[in-house]
Amino acid sequence: MSEEREPATPDLAAAKDTPLSDSFLRSAVPYWLLTLAASLLAAVLYALSRHNYLFFHILVETFFISVAFTVFSIGWNARRFVRDNSLLLLSVAFAVIGSVELLHAISYRGMGIFPGIDADKATQLWIVARYLESAAFIAVAALLGHRRQLSPWLLLGGSVLLGLLAVLAVWPFEVFPSCFREGHGLTEFKIVSELVIAALFGVAILLFWKKREFLDRRMLRLLTAALGCSILAGLAFTLYRDIYGVTNFIGHYFKFVSIVLIYRSLVIGTLRTPYATLFRDMHQAKESLDIELVQRRKTEAELRAANRELDAFVRTVSHDLRSPLTPIIGLPEMLLEQPREKLDDQTRKSLQDIRDQGLRMARILEDLLVFARAGRLIEGVASARIVEVVQSVLEDLGSRIIAAGAVIEVQQLPEISYPRTALFQVFSNLVGNAVKYAGRTGSPIEIGGREEGDSVILFVRDHGPGIPEDAREKIFDVFYRGEQAGEEPGSGIGLATVLKIAHCLDGDAWVEETDGGGATFMVRFRKPEPERQQALDFNIP
Repeated sequence: MSEEREPATPDLAAAKDTPLSDSFLRSAVPYWLLTLAASLLAAVLYALSRHNYLFFHILVETFFISVAFTVFSIGWNARRFVRDNSLLLLSVAFAVIGSVELLHAISYRGMGIFPGIDADKATQLWIVARYLESAAFIAVAALLGHRRQLSPWLLLGGSVLLGLLAVLAVWPFEVFPSCFREGHGLTEFKIVSELVIAALFGVAILLFWKKREFLDRRMLRLLTAALGCSILAGLAFTLYRDIYGVTNFIGHYFKFVSIVLIYRSLVIGTLRTPYATLFRDMHQAKESLDIELVQRRKTEAELRAANRELDAFVRTVSHDLRSPLTPIIGLPEMLLEQPREKLDDQTRKSLQDIRDQGLRMARILEDLLVFARAGRLIEGVASARIVEVVQSVLEDLGSRIIAAGAVIEVQQLPEISYPRTALFQVFSNLVGNAVKYAGRTGSPIEIGGREEGDSVILFVRDHGPGIPEDAREKIFDVFYRGEQAGEEPGSGIGLATVLKIAHCLDGDAWVEETDGGGATFMVRFRKPEPERQQALDFNIP
């Protein structure tokens, strides 16, 4: 017989380090070539800024705005596939930042779109966009690894509201602090703001590094480099006195490099390897499920082995203990058959006690064996309808029912089949207990049940002394016998067996108070699947 082979355990380390954009990042470009390209780019842009600074400025800003809205488009359209708050927040934040950058670009002095506007408004909008960008990266880094998905519309609405309030503070309310004065240069607020923003970008770098296990190391390097260039841009923007000056060009150049790095890490990587980014959560969830499946199979195998060992142990112990019980029960029985004059009353009572305790021990061993095998009463056992099993139990307990003078009322029972032996044990214990403790009250013992959703609820109701509320959970513990047990014989294992069988059938067992006094024992079983029920109806294990 071929053995069932377990699937290979996924490599956690490999799953953890799966790159978001591995295919394009592995094609590394030599550093000397990158340095040469950056130098040529700087030279071209500087020449362009000297020739026509407005064209250079609008070129850089347009590229930034394009990337911002590209990030928003990808992140927003992927919201149904990616359960990642970080990507979603970054996308909606860049939509707002791109909008503010657009206002900054068209309000720049010399554009002529807003006649009469001074250079301060464009500088104020620039600071607003920089604050929003630095805050967005901090929030994105903080949300890495956050599993509770946030509402996309809530993130979008919050980001738009924050950006709108900041823009309204610049114009028309004009409550935003001044950032640039003609003939004077930058204000203290602008300089301090650039330093604060640089510090915020530094905090974002530290947060990304702290949560680096959630990022591919190549992407981490690109994001770190991009935020580093944003810091250098902020420092350069603290030095200029003329909005067309060289230090202003340096700041815009570092900003251009920063957005190129962001574009490369987020946009190119996502477009070239969409499955690695958009479905990373699904991939990780699949790997987690694979690992859980392997662990569950191992656990089930260990449980099966433990159950086999427990079954063998109980049978061995039961057999070994029954052997010495035979003379302990048999010898007193034999001596009690002697003529009465040969034994005094004290000796006869002692022999009866020995015999009774031996019989009690034998019952406990038998009940323990049934309890240990409770789970095995389910699989591979012939089935029967509930009403048939109830009738068999009443026939089996017939002498006890007659001796107690109990009245049994069988109400409507569901037409469903369950493993016969398990069902017999449940009703035998519950009805036997009801007859033992409430059979002489004159009130009937009721047996019934009903279907409820995907479950079957069965009950045995008596009108006896009842069970105290503080004992209703403990009564299902092994060997527990409540105060109402008194001198009645019993092992305290029967109700524990009922609960164990209920659990094996995906159900539960509990006790409630009967109206007017008494106890109602409830047992819930899950309904068998239709195919399984059909097999049970034909007694196919």
